[in-house]
Amino acid sequence: MTKRTFDLQVSGYTQEGYGFTLSTREVEADKLDASLKWIGEKMMEAGVLPFVPEVGPARVDPPGWPDTKICPIHKVEMTRHEKGKSHWYSHKVINEDGTETWCRGK
Repeated sequence: MTKRTFDLQVSGYTQEGYGFTLSTREVEADKLDASLKWIGEKMMEAGVLPFVPEVGPARVDPPGWPDTKICPIHKVEMTRHEKGKSHWYSHKVINEDGTETWCRGK
């Protein structure tokens, strides 16, 4: 009989705002809980914060999440903005034609 296995993918962000993903394949079902616990401990030791979707009413920043992030595209500081129950990070970009737009680092 073949043992059931799972593929794991865990995502987060460094405190500087860089994305982080760890993937592993074929984790045996009886080792799944221990593997997830170990991954979580290692990510916390490395200062990686969990990925939390930016949309939805349950959006809450993890403890220690900074009020600013670094844009992964332009390598400049982004500022936190809020409206109602949602928030996002962005910074101004001046285009070649002199017009201004906003970048959210995506």
